[in-house]
Order: sequence, then structure tokens, then C-alpha cells
Amino acid sequence: MATIRVVVTGLVQRVGFRAFVQRAALSMGIRGEVWNRFDGTVEAIAQHDSLTVLSGFVERIARVMDERDGLAEDIREILIEAEEAEFSKKAVNCS
Repeated sequence: MATIRVVVTGLVQRVGFRAFVQRAALSMGIRGEVWNRFDGTVEAIAQHDSLTVLSGFVERIARVMDERDGLAEDIREILIEAEEAEFSKKAVNCS
């Protein structure tokens, strides 16, 4: 199972971005967690059998940056790292 860690910086809290990430993950069959960090960033751990699906997930997040559709008006950077984690739940927790 492939796992990635995604950290998004910029104006991504209090604009519905975390909920957007959760909905995107659920619609793609991705499991994991997404949360606001104290430093103002949003972090997600995403897991799926297919790296192609995870790549599509990251592209979907990046499209919000390009489209500026009101969810995240000022995304500065998306950091992606490979992770070693295993989630037993088949959902994405949003905390």
C-alpha cells in the first residue's frame, strides 16, 4: 500500500480547505487523515493501493491552487513525501 504525506502552506485554514481535501480523498477511495497544524498549514496522510490514484489526489489539490475557487485563496506550497504508515479504516478522518 502506497502512503504519502502532504503539507500545504499558505492561507489554507478557515477557508474550507481541510474539508475539501477530505471530500477529494473520499471520492477517490483514499484513506488516511487530514488536520490543521498549529503553524497554519494543513497536513494529510493519504494511502491507496495505486500511486497513480495518489498522484491524481495531489493534482486535484494543486488545481485548487491554480483555479483559486474560494477554497484556498493563497496556497504557497505543496510538500509531498513518501511515508510508511498503515490505516485500518477505510475512510479519511478530519480533525
